[in-house]
Amino acid sequence: MAQEPSSNRVTTPRQQALDAGSVSWNGQKPVLAAPIRLQAEGMLVSAIVLDDRG
Repeated sequence: MAQEPSSNRVTTPRQQALDAGSVSWNGQKPVLAAPIRLQAEGMLVSAIVLDDRG
């Protein structure tokens, strides 16, 4: 006998995406790409904010 989904079940956006088939997960730890190294040019955003604050 198939179990019907509960209509009062709280779902997360992640579960909704899984249910809709927008994303999939095989149960394994994800393999992430290497981080991208940014070139350091110009002012830091934190320095701009501090300068703007006076």
